[in-house]
Amino acid sequence: RVVQHTHNAVAITDADGVIAWVNAGFSRILGYDGDRVRGSSLLSYVSTHDSDQGTLRELLQQVQRGTAARGELRLRCQDGSNVWMDTELQPVLDAQGTVPGFMAIATDITQQKQAQLQMEAAMREASTLLATFEAHAIVSVTDRSGTITQVNDAFCAISGYSAEESLGANHRIVNSGTHPAAFWEAMWADIAAGQSWRADVCNRAKDGSLYWVDSIITPFVGDDGLVERYVSIRNDITPRK
Repeated sequence: RVVQHTHNAVAITDADGVIAWVNAGFSRILGYDGDRVRGSSLLSYVSTHDSDQGTLRELLQQVQRGTAARGELRLRCQDGSNVWMDTELQPVLDAQGTVPGFMAIATDITQQKQAQLQMEAAMREASTLLATFEAHAIVSVTDRSGTITQVNDAFCAISGYSAEESLGANHRIVNSGTHPAAFWEAMWADIAAGQSWRADVCNRAKDGSLYWVDSIITPFVGDDGLVERYVSIRNDITPRK
């Protein structure tokens, strides 16, 4: 009676995974009529992706040994679509301790899985983009107060400061004094408000020489709405200047 009314999809099978009974949740989520699925294999409702087929076989092997098993599977709906299900298999033991069958309890996690996959794709894109910047631009990262937390090799090469000298220092170490105070006040007003800022900036290297960079500073805002860090991406334009 409990599993009849749960929102999860529940199936009771024999030891080989042949379905003996399903609840209304199984029919609602996957679209199959409960009477028509009896006698069919649970494996036939798993997507044809090798990873899903392999996962279910592993779960079946584990539950046939009398141990509960759990994994994420894509199940095929009657309309041909797939849903992601967090699936738990529980063995049903008889008086002799053998496993005549098991119960499959599956929770629909399609929305969470899609969000996870989108996040992973975004992280891959971000990593690729950052790697491109690292290879072709002068990059530094500061906290909200302007203390340097990260630099790449190009920053060290053009500024003359090693990574050890840069990290923990304020970004003013490369300030050349060329620009008036109003120039920096306008920059801080923009980036502190969460807006990107771009300008040609004259910096001073460790040896005292000046160099010009086309500089873009982008703030990263946290969940609390406050700026967590600033990422600066620059290109050397000294020859043009």
